[in-house]
Amino acid sequence: MGETTAVPNASTRDRGGTGFEADLPSAISAQPYGADRHEKQIEYLLAKGLIRPSTSPYGAPVLFTPKPDGSMRMCIDYRALNKQTIKNTYPIPRIDDLLDQLRGATVVSKLDLRSGYWQIRMADNSIYKTAFRTRYGSYEYLVMPFGLTNAPATFQAEMNHILRPLLDECVVVYLDDIFIYSRDMKQHVEHLRRVFEILRRERFYVKLSKSEFTIEKVQFLGHMVSAQGVHVDPKKIKAVRTWKTPENVKELQQFLGFANYYNRFVPQYAKIAAPLTDLLKKNTPYKWEPKHQEAVEQLKQALTSAPVLILPDPERDYVIEADASDQAVGVVLMQDQGNGLQPIAYLSKKLHGAELNYPIHDKEALAIIIAFKAWRCYLEG
Repeated sequence: MGETTAVPNASTRDRGGTGFEADLPSAISAQPYGADRHEKQIEYLLAKGLIRPSTSPYGAPVLFTPKPDGSMRMCIDYRALNKQTIKNTYPIPRIDDLLDQLRGATVVSKLDLRSGYWQIRMADNSIYKTAFRTRYGSYEYLVMPFGLTNAPATFQAEMNHILRPLLDECVVVYLDDIFIYSRDMKQHVEHLRRVFEILRRERFYVKLSKSEFTIEKVQFLGHMVSAQGVHVDPKKIKAVRTWKTPENVKELQQFLGFANYYNRFVPQYAKIAAPLTDLLKKNTPYKWEPKHQEAVEQLKQALTSAPVLILPDPERDYVIEADASDQAVGVVLMQDQGNGLQPIAYLSKKLHGAELNYPIHDKEALAIIIAFKAWRCYLEG
């Protein structure tokens, strides 16, 4: 499936829109440097039929950000437009739910849609709102550009719509990534055929260089997934090993954001991270102490040695173990799938207020309550 060469047919994918805006922002001056970058990318977008010259009274600024390969990506700063946009509340899938769907798969293929958002046509009454200003004039998008607040929800809704017959059977979709999973190779070939038939009919294009076929282990949103279970992506482990000590609140927030994404792999995460989260409290001066460095090192160690988590089997019983300390409670959800009890997920909570004064048995009871609330979808069966 080749490269996108034209605007999607209006009759099939005229879905991109920004909703109603009260007062759209007026034109903003273009970035005063990078003329060669402007010219090349504008010419490319015009040649592909993705933008057109605009007479819109509005105009967002243009920015350039580096790509991993060293080249520069042209980005439109739609923050002012996004503030006025009615939000599309279509749900983006939960990572945990998507991972659970892959249980039992022995072969997986991953399809990456080429410039996915650009395969959705802008609604006619929203095209003028996407205008952006360059030194060569103003232009507007005919396809859905990156940066619009509703773009992820719009794209997810479209992908779920066209692939709905295969969802929960052999397909997992997260924005422009499509995962096809099967129990054996014969079944997988049939699943691939059905997916490609849908994509061909709907005229969606796949980027082959970023797609992977018939693999036993797949990279999935920062995780590695195989028949054995889920573990942290080795690339992420490498990144956390070299993470420098946070020197300010913003850097600490970035580190905790990364660590919290993988908290299901870390026993007693809340307890370990407590000194760091305390440092983010309102009106707390940022003073780095040995206890903070120790917490960072403990989180790094926990993440780089994180266990493989098995995927839950709804036909088997679950086991919950609870633990409590002075400042936090923790639980682990486990199953015996033939190799003894193995973890499915860890969960923890930092205690606050009156919870800190609970006797130990009440703290453990609180941990069980937290577990039942978080894992209700598993435990109710």
